[in-house]
Amino acid sequence: GYVRITQFQEKTGSELQKAVSKWLRDKPVNGLILDLRNNPGGVLSAAVDVVNTFVSSGLIVYTEGR
Repeated sequence: GYVRITQFQEKTGSELQKAVSKWLRDKPVNGLILDLRNNPGGVLSAAVDVVNTFVSSGLIVYTEGR
Protein backbone atom coordinates (compact mmCIF):
# COMPACT_ATOMS: atom_id res chain seq x y z
CA GLY A 1 0.00 0.00 0.00
CA TYR A 2 0.97 3.60 -0.52
CA VAL A 3 -0.31 6.67 1.33
CA ARG A 4 0.81 10.24 0.81
CA ILE A 5 0.04 12.71 3.58
CA THR A 6 0.60 16.26 2.40
CA GLN A 7 -0.20 17.80 5.78
CA PHE A 8 -1.70 16.78 9.10
CA GLN A 9 -5.29 18.00 9.43
CA GLU A 10 -7.94 17.22 12.06
CA LYS A 11 -9.27 14.13 10.23
CA THR A 12 -5.99 12.77 8.85
CA GLY A 13 -5.58 10.11 11.54
CA SER A 14 -9.15 8.81 11.38
CA GLU A 15 -9.13 8.76 7.58
CA LEU A 16 -5.86 6.81 7.56
CA GLN A 17 -7.20 4.32 10.12
CA LYS A 18 -10.28 3.71 7.95
CA ALA A 19 -8.16 3.21 4.83
CA VAL A 20 -5.77 0.79 6.54
CA SER A 21 -8.67 -1.22 8.01
CA LYS A 22 -10.28 -1.48 4.56
CA TRP A 23 -7.02 -2.61 2.95
CA LEU A 24 -6.55 -5.30 5.58
CA ARG A 25 -10.12 -6.55 5.09
CA ASP A 26 -9.91 -6.59 1.29
CA LYS A 27 -6.53 -8.26 0.83
CA PRO A 28 -3.28 -8.91 2.65
CA VAL A 29 -0.84 -6.01 2.66
CA ASN A 30 2.84 -6.92 2.68
CA GLY A 31 3.97 -3.40 3.45
CA LEU A 32 3.00 0.22 3.48
CA ILE A 33 4.81 3.28 2.23
CA LEU A 34 3.84 6.34 4.23
CA ASP A 35 5.04 9.24 2.09
CA LEU A 36 5.55 12.41 4.15
CA ARG A 37 7.86 14.18 1.71
CA ASN A 38 7.29 17.94 1.57
CA ASN A 39 4.81 17.70 4.45
CA PRO A 40 5.10 20.99 6.35
CA GLY A 41 3.36 19.62 9.45
CA GLY A 42 0.03 20.77 10.77
CA VAL A 43 -2.08 19.59 13.68
CA LEU A 44 0.17 17.75 16.15
CA SER A 45 -2.65 15.57 17.51
CA ALA A 46 -3.39 14.41 13.95
CA ALA A 47 0.24 13.35 13.49
CA VAL A 48 0.01 11.41 16.77
CA ASP A 49 -3.19 9.72 15.53
CA VAL A 50 -1.34 8.62 12.39
CA VAL A 51 1.46 7.08 14.45
CA ASN A 52 -1.08 5.40 16.75
CA THR A 53 -2.39 3.53 13.70
CA PHE A 54 0.89 1.59 13.63
CA VAL A 55 2.44 1.85 17.12
CA SER A 56 0.52 0.43 20.07
CA SER A 57 2.59 1.72 22.99
CA GLY A 58 5.45 3.95 23.99
CA LEU A 59 6.22 7.62 23.78
CA ILE A 60 5.24 9.14 20.45
CA VAL A 61 6.12 12.79 20.95
CA TYR A 62 6.69 15.32 23.65
CA THR A 63 6.74 19.08 23.56
CA GLU A 64 8.68 21.43 25.74
CA GLY A 65 7.89 25.08 26.34
CA ARG A 66 10.42 27.80 26.90
